[in-house]
Amino acid sequence: MDALTDWALRPIFDEPMQDEGFDMADEVAMTPERFREALDLLPSSQNGFARFLKIDPRTVRRYSSGELPVPTNIAILIELMIRFDVTPERALKLAGLKPLDPE
Repeated sequence: MDALTDWALRPIFDEPMQDEGFDMADEVAMTPERFREALDLLPSSQNGFARFLKIDPRTVRRYSSGELPVPTNIAILIELMIRFDVTPERALKLAGLKPLDPE
């Protein structure tokens, strides 16, 4: 495999992110305020987004309140979804996964 394939297939975020020697492990990926704003832009409720991520809704509430930091991979996913106008339902369809059950 080539280097790009090796990089793309490595487990994401198993090791601290680095960019040309700059250690990004201590950087805040997304503020609670941006997280709440982003859910409104998707648009998705906290419960709906929890179902999309297949995580406990309390975890999403903790991201929203700042009790837990938003993981970098979730922050990146959210920002990409906003940038490319992809709803959680569309993301599942693009990935070939079954749609979410109605709330």
